[in-house]
Amino acid sequence: MKIYEFGIAFVCILSEDLKRGKNTVDNETDILFVDDNENLAKSVTIGLKKNGYKTDVANEPIKALEMLTSHCYHILISDINMPRLNGALLAQVASQLFPQMHIILITAYDFNDYVNDYPAIESMTKLAKPFEITELLSVLDQKVDMYCENV
Repeated sequence: MKIYEFGIAFVCILSEDLKRGKNTVDNETDILFVDDNENLAKSVTIGLKKNGYKTDVANEPIKALEMLTSHCYHILISDINMPRLNGALLAQVASQLFPQMHIILITAYDFNDYVNDYPAIESMTKLAKPFEITELLSVLDQKVDMYCENV
């Protein structure tokens, strides 16, 4: 078992899971959506599923980390401002553990407020809240096309 320390969070990852290649390409695009606003998470998930995306939800980053290490996700969509562990730290950890996974950050706040503390998020795709599902779908279509080109 490897233990990674990122700020206040300690993330335990079973190295055997990483060696077995849990994050390899499947035939479908698997998305993990992370937001503490359960109504938003439910609405977005319904919209994504209606458009053919296989989507799971976590309402807090700690749960999302558990899910990321137990399932192959191609795309992580995460709110930044959440209690306990914020989405910027989640994104930074996820990008280090699963560099091939695309990450989309969403927030109603200024993204620049987080870049100094979490420099890895500067190059990640960002989408400001509130957003229309069509905006998110457009971003996802680009990410899926990029992912398929690199496989």
